[in-house]
Amino acid sequence: MSISEIVVGIDFGTTYSGVSWAVNGGNRKIRVISDWEEANSTRDKVPTVIHYRDGDTPCWGYEAAAQGRDSLNNFRWFKVLLDSKPRYAHIVSSVKDRLKRVHKSAQEVAADYLRLLWDYAKEEIRKGTGMDDWQEVYSLKVVVTVPAVWSPRAKERTKEAAKSAGLPDDLTLVVEPEAAALTVLKERADDGTLEVGEVFVVCDAGGGTVDLISYKVRSVQPLELEECAVGTGDLCGSIFVDTAFEKFIKVKVGDKQYDNIRERWKTKMLRDFDEKVKRNFSSDTKMSSIELRDVQDDAQQGIEDETILLHPNELRTVFDMVCGQVVNLVEKQIAEVAHNGLSVKTILLVGGFGANRYLYHRILSSCRTIDEKMTVIQLKDAWSAICRGACLWGLEHSSQGSQAPTVKTRLARYSYGICRDLPWDPKNKSFSEQDKKKDTAHGGLLAKDQMVWFIEKGDPIEEGMLYRTQISQTVKTGVFRAMTFRQNHFSQQLWYCSSNEPPTRQGPSVKRLCSVDFEIWTGWLLLHENAFKSPVTGKRTRDANFDLLIKLGSANIDFEIKWRDEIVGTCTADYKEDAS
Repeated sequence: MSISEIVVGIDFGTTYSGVSWAVNGGNRKIRVISDWEEANSTRDKVPTVIHYRDGDTPCWGYEAAAQGRDSLNNFRWFKVLLDSKPRYAHIVSSVKDRLKRVHKSAQEVAADYLRLLWDYAKEEIRKGTGMDDWQEVYSLKVVVTVPAVWSPRAKERTKEAAKSAGLPDDLTLVVEPEAAALTVLKERADDGTLEVGEVFVVCDAGGGTVDLISYKVRSVQPLELEECAVGTGDLCGSIFVDTAFEKFIKVKVGDKQYDNIRERWKTKMLRDFDEKVKRNFSSDTKMSSIELRDVQDDAQQGIEDETILLHPNELRTVFDMVCGQVVNLVEKQIAEVAHNGLSVKTILLVGGFGANRYLYHRILSSCRTIDEKMTVIQLKDAWSAICRGACLWGLEHSSQGSQAPTVKTRLARYSYGICRDLPWDPKNKSFSEQDKKKDTAHGGLLAKDQMVWFIEKGDPIEEGMLYRTQISQTVKTGVFRAMTFRQNHFSQQLWYCSSNEPPTRQGPSVKRLCSVDFEIWTGWLLLHENAFKSPVTGKRTRDANFDLLIKLGSANIDFEIKWRDEIVGTCTADYKEDAS
């Protein structure tokens, strides 16, 4: 029998992943796993890479990262394929080809990787607790991070992959910038450096995505935060610096010579660039060099004795396009905060790319042109901030804990609603003649495919708030009698829209969210609904009226179904493919 709980935070990243855990009791000390197999030293993260060996258990992490990138069984950057947005496709086109070779989907590869990560984490927790039977003593709660810019379907795919990997049932998602903000702002609150009313922009710059989120400090003791601008983000993480550098080298040596470089030397070149150049590059960096094997000397291009000399001006061109995209996101977020009548005091840089000194200088220079008093803080433990924050978030949202959630209010990143036929009103200017249709159940006219938004983008969402929307389905009375003593099945399609002003009728900007399927336990209750005879068909029918309750979390959506204010059924959400 479980006497306590262990909360595990998993930062499932595009290029690196991390795990933290804490016992939900006592001082709730958060431990970050840093003793990874095959690593040269202790590190807070492990590469998000998996390599399938024929007829054997796949290797992963640092061991897999050492394999040749062009090996057809080697997978990296597969996480971005969990989101089906077309603009991601060109980044991982080679991964798609390799998926066919191993007969797996990106979601299945993600599940395989998470299974190996989870098995390793459980062994580390066993050693940390000193108990072989710790899983019998403790219950488990796991929080997995996802990019805030991801679609609802991509977030659901991540959750499905984690479930397939054998992670426990008590599993939830949190967006990466919120997890990072918890870590950073809690530490600043403990240091006594926060003031009520301060506004922070958290820029989580990782391997694949860059997410921004803005908070206003509502209270310091206890720490309470409210989101004060709709978060933004894009796919402009550090992997794009890697691809830009590879293109730069290819131009230097020529396509033919570059293609002839053995794969192990390409892998070493990119690893050296990542560890020796990219992480330390700043605006005042001196000349640097890395090994470049299998190429001829070319003094004009700075290549001598299988080493290439890298000039700071050349490296700036490699960094500038990607860093420029991040700076643009930061500037837009600051402007959004100002639009809401507030001013940003500090930019907090977290994530692996957030530790880059050149990115720091670019953002600082931009912010100082907006407000010379604005500061940019680059944290020393930026790499593990998200993974620690996921564990903090889990402790705050545990049924066994007494800690109140720190984030009290979020802003909706999407509008959410249902599509329904509304009574025709010729005075309603949003109705179009092409929408007009006959009401075969009640008689009269309807406006078809009208959007009813119960949450609009930018709406404040209080922690734990339930949104209610009424749904109605017309059913023949004979069907009700037949289903009186068995479960009744109903379904309601939900939609979402990322536009600042969602349309009043269904259109290209309105995307499928999910189908909420629910079963009514006691069908005889619905016999209390008024029966009527259709003036069109002559058949007796009833309108089954339900209330669908929706709770929006950081990255989760939960549903309840009620009839006359009583919970009368169970809900499941079937997420659809994103519309293109």
